[in-house]
Amino acid sequence: MSNATDNDRIERFKADVAGGQTKTSSSAGEMVGAVLGIVLMVVGIVLSFGMYIQSTNEGVGKGTTNEILIAQMNQNQEQTLAIAAVGLIFVGAALFLRSALMRFWRFWMLRQLYQNRADLDEIVEAIKLR
Repeated sequence: MSNATDNDRIERFKADVAGGQTKTSSSAGEMVGAVLGIVLMVVGIVLSFGMYIQSTNEGVGKGTTNEILIAQMNQNQEQTLAIAAVGLIFVGAALFLRSALMRFWRFWMLRQLYQNRADLDEIVEAIKLR
């Protein structure tokens, strides 16, 4: 196959992608998922570190028995909230990763389509020359 035909095919591929005739960009729902994933990750990181720092600053050894028990309960609640915030980080990462992979796979399939079309054209050309 000639180099000019390959260049034409590459240019047509670039024009199709740039012109929006082929959909490689993500939909609004995917963009919302990506943004939501980033927000959840940031909120989870801030919340987990904040709650961990707060739980280590509790004055558990001071005061009456009731005050110590209340401080221990507060510390347990803050540690539980810090662990739940780590779950937010994982959910946000999963949402962001899903949207990023969907964009990549869509572009990859489009590229495969053009490559398979080029391979089929080469096979047809070889059969014609026989």
